[in-house]
Amino acid sequence: MRRLSTFLIAAALIGGMVSCAPPIVNEFVHYNLAISNTTGGSVTAPGEGVFTYDEATLVSLVASPASGYRFVNWTGDVDTIANVNAASTTITMNDNYSITANFIAQYELTIGSTDSGEVTTPGEGVFTYGAGTVVDLVAEAEEGYRFVSWTGDVGTIANVKFASTTITMNGEYTVTASFARAIDYSIFGKLTKIEADPQNGFYWAYYLFIPNSVRSLVEENQTVYLLVEPNNTGYPHDDQEVHDSAAMTLANRRASFAAQLRVPLLIPTFPRPQPSTAPLYMQALDRNTMLSTIDEWERIDLQLTAMVDDATVRLSEKGISLHSKILMMGYSASGMFVNRFVVMHPDRIQAAAVGSPGGWPIAPLEQWEGISLRYPVGVDDIEDLTGEEFDIEEFRTVPLYFYLGDVDTNDSVPGPTGWSPANKQLIFEHFGETPIKRWPIAEQMYDSARCNSQFVLYPGVGHELTYAMLTDVRNFFLNNMEPR
Repeated sequence: MRRLSTFLIAAALIGGMVSCAPPIVNEFVHYNLAISNTTGGSVTAPGEGVFTYDEATLVSLVASPASGYRFVNWTGDVDTIANVNAASTTITMNDNYSITANFIAQYELTIGSTDSGEVTTPGEGVFTYGAGTVVDLVAEAEEGYRFVSWTGDVGTIANVKFASTTITMNGEYTVTASFARAIDYSIFGKLTKIEADPQNGFYWAYYLFIPNSVRSLVEENQTVYLLVEPNNTGYPHDDQEVHDSAAMTLANRRASFAAQLRVPLLIPTFPRPQPSTAPLYMQALDRNTMLSTIDEWERIDLQLTAMVDDATVRLSEKGISLHSKILMMGYSASGMFVNRFVVMHPDRIQAAAVGSPGGWPIAPLEQWEGISLRYPVGVDDIEDLTGEEFDIEEFRTVPLYFYLGDVDTNDSVPGPTGWSPANKQLIFEHFGETPIKRWPIAEQMYDSARCNSQFVLYPGVGHELTYAMLTDVRNFFLNNMEPR
């Protein structure tokens, strides 16, 4: 009973209080909106910082990217943002919110291609992407050509050797799709005879051999050197078939050597007529050969350059790119040819090896101790023969390897062709009666002209091309196959 009374009294008191209080006034609820941004732009409406709004207020949001950037999205408390991916949108204030405007750097990708193909995806030109975007690249070659590689700013390309790949945009990039002739694999490991082509500057055939070892270089789109060795039949003959057969034999003999160097090989089929037929030593590029005005015999040196140019075009059409400079080697008469050819065309030569050059290597000098050195003793009158001055500065850049056996007695100087009586007498009187006696004088001349040359004597070796010599010549070429 006491508890009930107490309850009734309390209820009465409460009822009285309610009835006596003034009416409650309803007020709006307020919420805070905190706005920030990442690097690369700003929020221009309503701004950045903390803003207070009445409940249910629709607030406009505008994000403005800086130059080189673009807006990405809004993140944070975004449930009531109309479009989180729109730079200009709204947010409804139903609570306290914190949001961020995100920007990303924009990078340009410039895409181009070489001839014989195109970039189909994304195309060619200038394209803009956000930082970190992975862009598909697809290149397509024309018929008869192949994709080689992507070049330029390729650091983020997934695989530069693939025609279809990707690039990740972490900066401003320029890339180019490179194309080349499709490779004709049928030419590898074959010796081919190229017939004479007077219209293209050569009246004699040449042999061209492409080792299988060149294939991997071509597939990697590397430019390769051409090795040229002039033919040397060893004796005169008026039947051209004899010289042709000797040239083919030489090409087969040098096949493994070319394979070791990973270079194509060119062997011309120049004749060596009987002295009674024509008093010239064409396979040694002697003075009478240089003076000949008969079409087939005239300027054999230029006929060889025409052969090299012809081979360059032929190989290019098969997918093989050659360096502009060639390697040259020769022994005995062909050594004389190489030595003299380099004097006339040093700009065409990467490196040359001259073995047992007929008793006397042509001196890169006009005079020696007051003595005029006419071709082929020296170069005093070479302009009269070729129409061009001897380019000593270019000649000095050519690495030269001269080699001879120290018991080699083979000497063309007293022979029936190759040397005029005046030049014979000059050599015998001033340089010695044998090739071995003349050797140090020739070396001294090359040293005095500051040539890039070395003279090597092989002990106990006569007039023969030994395995040791060929090994040294091979290593000489390998050490001098960096483009100059």
